[in-house]
Amino acid sequence: MAIYSQHLYSKLNFEDIQQAIIDSRLRLYSDKFFSIFSIIPPKDEQDCIVCYIKLKEEKINYFIQKKQRLIELLKEQRQSIIDEEVTKKGKEWIILRLKDVVTINDEALTKKTNDDSVQKNV
Repeated sequence: MAIYSQHLYSKLNFEDIQQAIIDSRLRLYSDKFFSIFSIIPPKDEQDCIVCYIKLKEEKINYFIQKKQRLIELLKEQRQSIIDEEVTKKGKEWIILRLKDVVTINDEALTKKTNDDSVQKNV
């Protein structure tokens, strides 16, 4: 009954009978807990329920693991695409100094900005 009860009571909403000074410190006192009515099926049914829950949890965990692996593969693919597009291996690129193609935008900062904290805006 311990495993069955653990599953049962961990999923119930006890907010109506809990007491607290603040929401993050809820307490369920034993007199309130022991006054809760509960459905207790026969032991063999409890075992079946627990077995079913474990089976479903295993399937869910399996799919979570597969999805996490897929996410990792997609991250690798994304990085590969970015690397390929940025480097453009085999393409003829013109190489220029930044000062030949950009200007500094001093107007983006107010006059009150401290010079020590100024980072030039390109």
